[in-house]
Amino acid sequence: MMGHRNDDGFANIYQKKSVMLLSTRYIIQAIGRICRTNQKNRNIYVYADDSIADCLDVSVVEGRTFNSEVVKFFKQPHCIEMTNRLFLKQEVAEMANEDKKDFNAMLHDNKDMPKFQIITDQKSIEKYGGSKMYFAPPIDYDKVMKKIPYGKVITVGKIREYFAELSSADFTEPITAGIFVSIVAWASYQRSEDETPYWRTLKANGELNAKYPNGIEAQKEKLEAEGHTIIQKGRKNVRYYVKDYENSLFDLK
Repeated sequence: MMGHRNDDGFANIYQKKSVMLLSTRYIIQAIGRICRTNQKNRNIYVYADDSIADCLDVSVVEGRTFNSEVVKFFKQPHCIEMTNRLFLKQEVAEMANEDKKDFNAMLHDNKDMPKFQIITDQKSIEKYGGSKMYFAPPIDYDKVMKKIPYGKVITVGKIREYFAELSSADFTEPITAGIFVSIVAWASYQRSEDETPYWRTLKANGELNAKYPNGIEAQKEKLEAEGHTIIQKGRKNVRYYVKDYENSLFDLK
């Protein structure tokens, strides 16, 4: 089972709610048919690329009863990133029409966070450096992003490390981190006061964030105005980065 990508990520058609609902239905049916046989093995193995989550809609499975294999597919620890994407799919869908959404309401919706989750899959433990995973609420990202001063930058990864250390966790959940950082940006953009300098928060390796208000160009302009040099990498899939961003990283400790 593979997600469908193009050079720019997922094609827009796969973000349509009707397509996502149909994709989820097909996957549920496929797993069901694999398992509904008298000749099935004692152990059923379903292999899935974690990018498949971007093509699914969790509303199909919420509040319904399915066979145990389907339930396990959505709850397996080694699919933790996919599972988190599923439960946050509504947030992603809402962010598709930014001008019509109240991001400040989303910012103050703690979504039962902060909270911890213990993962048990060995590969995930090795990947993230431990089993204790922390979820920080959106407003906490806003508080940290407000601390970054003029001329300095921070990465989402550094913010995650900061939260993990504060909470005595092994790591901070990565998918919610990316989504909540975008919520912070749009919430600030929609406010007339109390601005959060979201443009100073970068992706991994100092990359600019195309999901921020008005896209790459707006963030690029703001960062250049603060003395940073922006460089371009790639030909087909062009990306932009803050040059030598490590020299401008703000220390949150």
